[in-house]
Amino acid sequence: LKNLTTKSIEPYRTWAETKNVSIEFQTEMTTAMVNADENMIQTVIRNLLSNAIKYSFKDGTVTVMLTETGQHCRISVKDNGMGIKQEQIDLIFNNEVTLTTKGTGNEMGSGIGLGLCRDFINRHGSDIHVESTLDKGTLFYFDLPLLERP
Repeated sequence: LKNLTTKSIEPYRTWAETKNVSIEFQTEMTTAMVNADENMIQTVIRNLLSNAIKYSFKDGTVTVMLTETGQHCRISVKDNGMGIKQEQIDLIFNNEVTLTTKGTGNEMGSGIGLGLCRDFINRHGSDIHVESTLDKGTLFYFDLPLLERP
């Protein structure tokens, strides 16, 4: 999971730099093996990272973290950007509602990415969570069960 996360981050560094946003990857886990579909998890990480950069203010920081929570690995993406209005949080995961907000650089999205992310994470027996405060940022996270270590 550590290698997959690093591989997911790299393509976004140039875009982040053009917005003067730094990307930090934090983990104390040396090995985090999970039974998951690599393409699905990479798609989720990339979508969360893309959104974090899109909604970050100039000189902002996006932090991607892998942390061990008991028998699970928590993957989280946090920004200190514009945040999400409380009344929109339930709608952002709904595939039936197309909700898109311009990013801090007037970037537009399709409005379907987070619904797809939730579907992918649900297929892994987990759920995706969000915590957000307007003008302070957003945290998205999900847990995947760790494989037993030898």
